[in-house]
Amino acid sequence: GRYAHWTGSWMIENLEPGTYTVCIRLTDPDGTVKETQPQSVTIVQDTTPPTVDIYDPLTGETLGGGKVQTVSFSSNDNVGVEKVELAYSTDGGETFTIFETIEAEEEHQGSLSKTVDFTETAELASGQITLRATAYDHRQNKGTSQDVTFTLDNTAPEAPGDFFVGGNSEAITVMWSYPDLVLGNDFRGFRVYRSTSADGEFACIKEVSSIGYFDTSESGVLADTTYYYYVTAVDNCGNESGRTETLSGQLTDDSQAPVIHSILPSGSTILQKSVDLRVSATDNYMLASCKIEYQPEGGTEWTK
Repeated sequence: GRYAHWTGSWMIENLEPGTYTVCIRLTDPDGTVKETQPQSVTIVQDTTPPTVDIYDPLTGETLGGGKVQTVSFSSNDNVGVEKVELAYSTDGGETFTIFETIEAEEEHQGSLSKTVDFTETAELASGQITLRATAYDHRQNKGTSQDVTFTLDNTAPEAPGDFFVGGNSEAITVMWSYPDLVLGNDFRGFRVYRSTSADGEFACIKEVSSIGYFDTSESGVLADTTYYYYVTAVDNCGNESGRTETLSGQLTDDSQAPVIHSILPSGSTILQKSVDLRVSATDNYMLASCKIEYQPEGGTEWTK
């Protein structure tokens, strides 16, 4: 095209490192040529490796529970990060296995940070796991992170023993024994499971940190219904033990009458036309109803 004034730029790719002489030649429509003074340009190879750090998990942590963990990293380069490889070792860093490669979305992306799933942790055996990240730029310079070593705990705790289930009119008692009840010694607590049939679907109704559980009407237990129970132990990483045997229990017949603790207004109180009556009562099982009756002084019949 024809331009009285023009500004432009050129990209010359894949030049080898070295010194080059650059001269720009301009020609107008009449054929007049004008050259710039030659200039010397030196292309220096990028030898600066990228940096990369793993910031989650941290060295010294204990993870596990038979589930997928995550790894978070951050990488930077003076020109652009091409990719980051994440690897793990189970032999103290002697050998590493790459479990994830993350590529930059843009060619000259100066930084690359991400959190990825470390799916292998769900199946690896318990022990020391060492993580290492390696970052590459487009010149294949590479930088390596400091190793991060954490403890993987996928080992289930011991199951509870001496399991017992029994009932009275107030509650179904669920009891068991366990050798180590010190919180923090890789012990978190127990899970109590309940179902209305021996081979039915069990649901965890309570997680407790001590031995014993009393299942009452407040947690949904009804009279004339048989309930089935088993208990497991859980450690600090969420690993769950095998279950106890399954035992059944039910509430016994309730022959204990409810107890009325107070009635307001109290006796001899002078009342208005509109009366707010309040009754406080409890029962060892549950209250089915509360019936309030009254009669005039000297009367013989009660009115609800």
